[in-house]
Amino acid sequence: MSFLRFPYVVIARGLAGGLIFFAFVEAPTVFSPGLLPTRHMAGSIVGRSLDLLHYMAIVSGIVFLISSMLCNRMADGQCTALAARHF
Repeated sequence: MSFLRFPYVVIARGLAGGLIFFAFVEAPTVFSPGLLPTRHMAGSIVGRSLDLLHYMAIVSGIVFLISSMLCNRMADGQCTALAARHF
């Protein structure tokens, strides 16, 4: 069971870390005055980062859904998506 719980922890920490890094480090740094010649350039960098974060969230959601269904199947004998369980 622990090998199925591992994706939960990795996904949660990865997404939370990515969002925190983006919000508190990357965006303020890129938009700081004097770093880049234009705000359009900064917006392009932030837009690309948001695209990558979006795809990371989609893949993470799919992995989370599959591991949730497998974990529930092994515990209860049913394959219920996103079932609330306490490990």
